[in-house]
Amino acid sequence: MPFVNEQEHKRTIDHDRNIILRPFRNLPEGYQVFQLDYNGDLIEFYAIQKITLDDPNPAHIDWSIEILKIPDSLMNRRKEVKDVIVEAMMVFGLSYGCGDADETVNVTFDKRIT
Repeated sequence: MPFVNEQEHKRTIDHDRNIILRPFRNLPEGYQVFQLDYNGDLIEFYAIQKITLDDPNPAHIDWSIEILKIPDSLMNRRKEVKDVIVEAMMVFGLSYGCGDADETVNVTFDKRIT
């Protein structure tokens, strides 16, 4: 089963892989901080959201991951972790999929994150 939004639990989850994405907090600098529970290992990342509204077209959401904190236990799986973050954020969309069903989502990593 792929990621799904569970608005009532305020999370985006892949039940089969036991991976949970949760917004953690907002910072005054414009960052939204997320936590990804990756089978018990917590990954924290800071993202900036840009929304483009162009009526009558659906909203377009750009997420830029600016800071990524991966625990040592997952460092050798860094590419896999980044791929999972993209997958989860695409489903998360605007806010647990609360936006327009036709919205488009793009997720990128700052060039300093390898």
